[in-house]
Amino acid sequence: MHTAASHDTVKHGPSLLEIVAAHETALMDKVSSTEAAARELLDASHSEATNFLTEDYAQLERDVAELRRNAAEAREQQVAAIRSACDTKVAAVRQRAGVKLEQVFREVVRRVLPRA
Repeated sequence: MHTAASHDTVKHGPSLLEIVAAHETALMDKVSSTEAAARELLDASHSEATNFLTEDYAQLERDVAELRRNAAEAREQQVAAIRSACDTKVAAVRQRAGVKLEQVFREVVRRVLPRA
C-alpha cells in the first residue's frame, strides 16, 4: 500500500502538463521556422519574378528597337526605289522633250528661213 510518505519519495518523470508544454513549444518553434522559410522562399520568388520581368522587358525593348531599325531600313529602300523610278521617268521625259525640241527647232527654222 502506498502511503503519503512513500508517495513523496517516488520520483515520477515530467508531468503531463510539462510534456504537453514542451511539445507545444517545439511545435511553435517549427511554425516560426517554417514561416521564416516561407517568407524567404516568397522573397526569393518575388525577386526571381522581378528579374524575369526586367529581363523580359529589356528583351522586348531590344526586339522593338530591331523592328524599328528594320522598318527604317525598309522605308529608306522604298524611298530610294521611288526616287530611282522617278529619276528614270524624268530622264525619259527629258529625252522625249529633247527630241521634240529638236523637231520643233527644225520646223521653226524651215518655216522662217527661205530655202536656198
